[in-house]
Amino acid sequence: MYDPRKILLALTVLFLRAGTSFAGAPTPREPAPESVSEVPGRSPASRASGGREGQPAAAGQEAGRGGASLTEERPLPQLNIFARAGQTFASWKEVGGEGVTYNLYQSDNPITASSLASAHLVATGIPQGSAHDFIADRIAHFRKQSDVAPQNFTVHTKDGPLPQGTGLFVYTPNRNRVSFYALTTVWPEGGEDRGVRVGVNSQLESVAEGVRTPGAVLLAREAPAPPPATAAGAPAEGGRQPAAAGQQAAPAPSAGTRGTGGNPGEVRLDYVHWASPEQASVDGHPYRFRLILRAEEEKASGLGLIVRLHPYTGNYAMTTWTRPGFITLGLDDFTPAIDEQEHHSFWFGYPENLGRSYLTGEYAKPPGDPISSGQPKGAERPAVEGARSVPVRDYTQERISWTIEEVMRYFRVDPNRVYLTGSSMGGTGTVDFGLRHPERFAALDAVVPLINPARSTAWGHNLLGKLWGSEAWPTLPDGEGHTLGERLDDTAYVLAASADLPLLKFFNARQDTAIGWTQIPEFIQALQQARQPFLSAWDNGGHGGPRPEVTQSFKDFDVCTIPRNQCLPALSNASTADDPGSGDPAMGDPVGAMNDDFRWAVEKDTPTELVLRLWRVPKSGKFASATEATVDVTPRRRQAFHPRPGSQVATKNLSAADGSVLQQASITVEPTGLFTARQVRVGLEPGSRLLFSTSAAPDAAAAR
Repeated sequence: MYDPRKILLALTVLFLRAGTSFAGAPTPREPAPESVSEVPGRSPASRASGGREGQPAAAGQEAGRGGASLTEERPLPQLNIFARAGQTFASWKEVGGEGVTYNLYQSDNPITASSLASAHLVATGIPQGSAHDFIADRIAHFRKQSDVAPQNFTVHTKDGPLPQGTGLFVYTPNRNRVSFYALTTVWPEGGEDRGVRVGVNSQLESVAEGVRTPGAVLLAREAPAPPPATAAGAPAEGGRQPAAAGQQAAPAPSAGTRGTGGNPGEVRLDYVHWASPEQASVDGHPYRFRLILRAEEEKASGLGLIVRLHPYTGNYAMTTWTRPGFITLGLDDFTPAIDEQEHHSFWFGYPENLGRSYLTGEYAKPPGDPISSGQPKGAERPAVEGARSVPVRDYTQERISWTIEEVMRYFRVDPNRVYLTGSSMGGTGTVDFGLRHPERFAALDAVVPLINPARSTAWGHNLLGKLWGSEAWPTLPDGEGHTLGERLDDTAYVLAASADLPLLKFFNARQDTAIGWTQIPEFIQALQQARQPFLSAWDNGGHGGPRPEVTQSFKDFDVCTIPRNQCLPALSNASTADDPGSGDPAMGDPVGAMNDDFRWAVEKDTPTELVLRLWRVPKSGKFASATEATVDVTPRRRQAFHPRPGSQVATKNLSAADGSVLQQASITVEPTGLFTARQVRVGLEPGSRLLFSTSAAPDAAAAR
């Protein structure tokens, strides 16, 4: 039996089509790539069809304008809608001037003048210039460029930036549906013009919206010039072949060492994506990121990934280098408080009511006074007492996770060679985010990180109070049952962690007035007590990188040679460890390092036997003459050797030079599954060979 409502809807659409002229309308675009798959030369494994892109009708067609129109002479914005990768993009030709705003409506049926009242108001108060690329403004500000012309965001790579005079609104639907949209204009004098003309400011065709992980759009690709030809006319040889999956790249500067930038043979890819509700307090807030890789490796699979977090006042464009066999990913940490040039989240997050949201109804952000409401740049930030009860959520860390996953999926990154690095604020994010994701990162490299922000200096504490809206920020909830002070205490996290954490290399300075020193010895002690893998160094300087007097054995340690799918010895209580003191800058060794002089190789990891070769490298300072050291060794991240708790493990330490027995003992496996060989003797290369063996059946649970 026919449904009269469906027949009526079909007749309505046919009638509207008959009255619409497409003369002069833009040529329909090809389906837009929906993620980092817009990189030239790559074909994603799959591409889902997002909805069809709306096609604006000719300006002269008259279907359906009416309702509470202010005046027939006032123009209507031409609306264009398309859905891609779980997000809906609305763009339009702006009308009027300063003070004009726009309202966006959604319905399951075409929106006409008579049905506008029953349509769902998705967003309200969208201002003029909403397509303006304010991130480009920040980059120009960072580079001290005053002559950069304003530009808009890009939503289709091949089309470039949207034309000036274009509005843009992006949001993330929370369910699968087929929708029609309409856009109305709100004039400063007279209010909302509710006039609707189907095919102009109201969609003629539906758009299919689906719940999916949002993608990104390629903004720019900077490639090197073609290599010079040889005498025979063939391209000259250059660069290196990519490392195979699981193969370690040749030694290079540490991931935490900043390169010179602009290296020949490198390709730079800049992207923009619009955040989902899990990634920002303002749905659809735009962010950028950058990828750099060698030109000859652009289509290679199995590359490693170095993720770089910028310092305070920095941005993603500070990422200027990579190394053979790797992709470098530079991320951006800006909050939706876009009225401030330098507003970061310390690579964690911010209050859930931060920033100006235009969404209404089911998409609206939680109630409460906004901490920042689009004030003019430079205006004093309002004090918000209500912020003390507003959760500070980890939006930024959710966005970091999404970006890494998106890059790894598309570029087919080796999942066992992913590294995180940063300095200052970036170092803080490296430690806090990296330690909490041992399933992702093989190793971390942090320079002058905050470890426990609640124990930072007055400068640091006040800065975080400004970012998070309250001087009492440690008491703010994180939305997951903890206070912010508890959530950001990395020392407490290490002591409570049961997982094998990534290897952490970190440097701090004893006279650092931004970070403070008290928290650092506490953190070092926690890492040793928890028997987690680390090496650390310090000097008597201020906020900055290691000074020349810091031992070269620390500087030369390359975290990018540590794969995630390999046993990792956690070292503690080394006899060659310098003394960081108790937290008073006047106590302990002014310059020193711990675990910096040890190196290792995994020779065997089977259900019955684990063999590690350990050796030392020379270090400077009071242990410069030492040829042998002792150290406790706890094998972490074991791949196959999983003896049962309570069983016995036989250990034998042999000279790697002649095979003579240096030490042997029997160790009982702890209830946690850990076991530690105490005071293992380790000499200079070739060092010693440490053997662990068991005759007991393996721990089946640990093996999983």
